[in-house]
Amino acid sequence: MCRNIQRAFGFLVVASLAFPVLGQDRQCRATETAATNDQRCVSLPYTAQYKITHVTTQPDGTIVSRESREVRAADSAGRWMNATTQPEPKTQTTITRVVVADFVARTRSTWELPGKLATVTAMGSKCLIARARPPKPPAELLGTQTIQGIEAKGRRVTWNLPEEKVRTSETWFAAAPGLWTLLVRAVYDSPKSKVTTELVNIERTEPDPNIFRPAEDYEIVKNGAPPCPTE
Repeated sequence: MCRNIQRAFGFLVVASLAFPVLGQDRQCRATETAATNDQRCVSLPYTAQYKITHVTTQPDGTIVSRESREVRAADSAGRWMNATTQPEPKTQTTITRVVVADFVARTRSTWELPGKLATVTAMGSKCLIARARPPKPPAELLGTQTIQGIEAKGRRVTWNLPEEKVRTSETWFAAAPGLWTLLVRAVYDSPKSKVTTELVNIERTEPDPNIFRPAEDYEIVKNGAPPCPTE
């Protein structure tokens, strides 16, 4: 039934670079077909702010570092929001990309700030979740730590790459049952880049409902659910 709602987001450390595969040993997965009244899938409300540091090694050996900001929010009604703000080098401006998963209305919404266009897509059927995925290496459980005053459980996944190189993904999520979607820290490390996501602030109250929908002057483009893939 329910298990790992984070996959349904793409709600994303890497995706913010949109919702990542966040895992943990949770027994809840809110998918397009999951019941929203399953108590295992209910999240306590919060709004969390993050700093994301991207460090990249260029072909000439130069190291380039940049930062972006991210806000993640969940309400007790079954809605999740992810907003990532980062500079756009080509235009010398800052843009915020917003993704909302609404498991009550059963829609996914995306828009940008600044902007005037939002896309709302109906959630599909279970067959979309059931598609085959490449095998994933087993996770190494890292135990429990207190990070930013929050008890969190960690796990690390390691991929062996060609030429004796490795890629690792380390994530820490709140241990409290009602906060199982709350990312506390994440580090994605590969031979040429490293992305670190750090929690800098959290408010344990119901988020402003306006953050789950675009402004009234946005044009809304509605899409139906994608069909099930054929073999």
